Amino acid sequence: MRRRSLLWLAALAALTIAVEIVLGWSILPDSYDSIVNYMWVEVPIYAVAVIVVLRDKGTDPAGTRRAVAFILLVAAALRVIAVPVGIESTDINRYVWDGRVQGAGINPYGHIPADPSLAFLRDDEIYPEINRKDYAPTIYPPFAQIVFFLTTRISQQLWMMKSVMVGFDGLTIWALLRLLKARQIPPTRILLYAWHPVPIWEFAADGHIDSVAIACLCLSLLAAELRRPVLAGIALGAATLTKVFPVLIGPALYRRWDWKLPLAGFATIVVLYLPYISAGKKVLGYSAGYSTEEHFSDGLAVYPWLLAKHIVPGLPQTAFALYWPLVAVALLGLGLMSAFRERPASADICGAFLIATTFTFLTSPHYIWYMAWLVPFLCFYPLWSVIWLTGAATFMNNLSWPDDFVGGSKVFLPFLAIALCELGIRLFRERRKRHGDPVAIEAG
Repeated sequence: MRRRSLLWLAALAALTIAVEIVLGWSILPDSYDSIVNYMWVEVPIYAVAVIVVLRDKGTDPAGTRRAVAFILLVAAALRVIAVPVGIESTDINRYVWDGRVQGAGINPYGHIPADPSLAFLRDDEIYPEINRKDYAPTIYPPFAQIVFFLTTRISQQLWMMKSVMVGFDGLTIWALLRLLKARQIPPTRILLYAWHPVPIWEFAADGHIDSVAIACLCLSLLAAELRRPVLAGIALGAATLTKVFPVLIGPALYRRWDWKLPLAGFATIVVLYLPYISAGKKVLGYSAGYSTEEHFSDGLAVYPWLLAKHIVPGLPQTAFALYWPLVAVALLGLGLMSAFRERPASADICGAFLIATTFTFLTSPHYIWYMAWLVPFLCFYPLWSVIWLTGAATFMNNLSWPDDFVGGSKVFLPFLAIALCELGIRLFRERRKRHGDPVAIEAG
């Protein structure tokens, strides 16, 4: 990386750190009602940093090493600043509670927090802030529960849980660097993950368990890339039993007629469930209730469905019964295409990215941290449509989404428009390449 580019990154890093200190440490407390409402301030700075990094072709090894070291140092500083900060989500209190319950030798799937039998575990700090404590058992799968248990054996303070999530975030960065090296992509691309506001705030400040799922997902991609199918299956199984949806990436890791990966993944899932099997049917937790609560069952907070109803005003609500089957067919088609197409590399990162992005749009997340699993893929495919989608997620709290169609449109419609433009440009370039256009070949 050239000296001029590094100076640009230094200036952008200083500006980002200054903004984060203002937001996180409330230097101007009267100006900010809630930190999460102003996360988006960092997005334009991040976008400029992305432009600087994408211009780096990795032709200066010494400069690249300095740039990567600087990028990682800044990434660490941004996370250290964010750890003492609290935002709005109370999920982390449930993490500590579930770990505490397990520490008492009780299955976390068997009781809601308000159960009188757990009264002896209540305190004045964690228990009052647990969400849905009066009616919902835990929703988190077994590997997440194991992380909660092990973390609370060290400390039941919120900062410890956040620190563990930052540790997994660091593991993600390590895996991405290894993948970039394996793909012969300039390692400075790690900035697209390491400086993205969503992982910084949602993992370091809010301590979301998605950090664990993403780390395991990236480890599975790395293992598949290195042709270690058993390790890839184990990591994918752990990711699946942290947030469930990483299982969709399985076809992108699978090599035709090699059953080591799916068998390893299945065995991992079985083994991780065994410690909690005494809960019987309750071991699935609050999944069904959560689906109803967040309107996934009726489509009232599913943006593509709301968009379809605005395009076709007479579309009956009963037609929503077809929505999730169609989503399943679309994802199955993408999975089969990824699993069975010829590819030179062991891991189909492009296919995984396409599956993840399609799933994210079709489910139209209601919370910022649900966008985070798209961010690692930007290091390999820096699509501005997804940079927009993940960046726009930071001002979801300023909108009425998911209750308001107009609010959701401000996030998802620009994503669709940019994605269509990117697709059009790609098809245009490929067409010119087929006709031997030297300008198109150079651009590609």
